[in-house]
Amino acid sequence: MVFLTGECTQHGGPREDIVQFSAEALQQAVQHNMWSPGWREMEERRRIVMLSSEVDKGIESWNDKQEEAQRMEEHNKSLLLKPKGMMLIKNKSKSNS
Repeated sequence: MVFLTGECTQHGGPREDIVQFSAEALQQAVQHNMWSPGWREMEERRRIVMLSSEVDKGIESWNDKQEEAQRMEEHNKSLLLKPKGMMLIKNKSKSNS
């Protein structure tokens, strides 16, 4: 369910109370131009989506995976940037002889 406040042209003006819509009802309202042109900005500011605990866990696990992938990428980049030390010097000295 989506809770949304905003200006609804069907009801004749601004609505300060919270109106409860299903996702399908909200989509139909948008398709039939029942919302004023500025409703998207209001929706972004005022929308509250009720999430179940399963969705919360999914979001947390996705964030954890993203953080782990970023850490691995940074680690791999740091390995590429580290100097190889004596290996480079030995290779240079062998090629010069």
